Amino acid sequence: MIDVNEELKMLEQALRDIIVFALNIKYGASWIDILKITDDRKNIWKQKMEEESKRLKGNILDNRIIYYSDFYDLETIIDKHWDDVFKEIFYDKKQLMVFLEIISTYRVAIAHNRELLEHQKNLLVGISGTIRRLITEYKADKDSEDNYYPKFQSIIVNGMDIITPEGSIQLFNKKYHVGDEIEVIVNVITPPDIKVTFAICMSDEVLFKFCDKDFSNNNRKIFKLSKKDIPRTQIHIAVKSNQDFHRCGSLDLGEEHSINVLPIK
Repeated sequence: MIDVNEELKMLEQALRDIIVFALNIKYGASWIDILKITDDRKNIWKQKMEEESKRLKGNILDNRIIYYSDFYDLETIIDKHWDDVFKEIFYDKKQLMVFLEIISTYRVAIAHNRELLEHQKNLLVGISGTIRRLITEYKADKDSEDNYYPKFQSIIVNGMDIITPEGSIQLFNKKYHVGDEIEVIVNVITPPDIKVTFAICMSDEVLFKFCDKDFSNNNRKIFKLSKKDIPRTQIHIAVKSNQDFHRCGSLDLGEEHSINVLPIK
């Protein structure tokens, strides 16, 4: 039994997702500003989003404006951005536009309560499956973990960015002394709407385990080296997002760096 409404819903969702995904790769987070579509259409999307926000107050809604566009808008975006973006995904523009025109015709028929014939339903499933498979393969090639999880932008230890190989070597060669202060500042880049907490600890434990109380919104911490840190101690850094899924276990990012510590003469 073919559920045509569900099939159309999956296809439209896939098209909106790939538009956001591919344009973001090509033009960055501000891709909406260079979108080749009229301001009038964008204003209509915005108005729909605001109306739905008021109507469904208290519910979690998608805050990406393109998710309030019409199917016609999706066709227009793909057409206008074919050469710079979508040719790499769908390959054959003439075929895709024929597919989208058939889908558009079926959507109108369904909206007017006209039952599709069995061969039309099968064609709808075939077109939807073909388009979604092309989208799946493109995302499998282009997607990155960094689109879903936070990543380190910098880890500054006493002014040295130890994320870079040069900074890491510089820290490794340093010889600090008891009584010196070690300042650690951690900066991350996160996907939209993702919040993170930081754990910055110092310990000579090789297999250090973070606990909940280690995490806070503070990305900066200062340690004062003591006798127990001789001959070396470890800076342990972890970042955890507010998502239900993480890169590794319960954490998204983790780093350990040694600090060489000498006594005071």
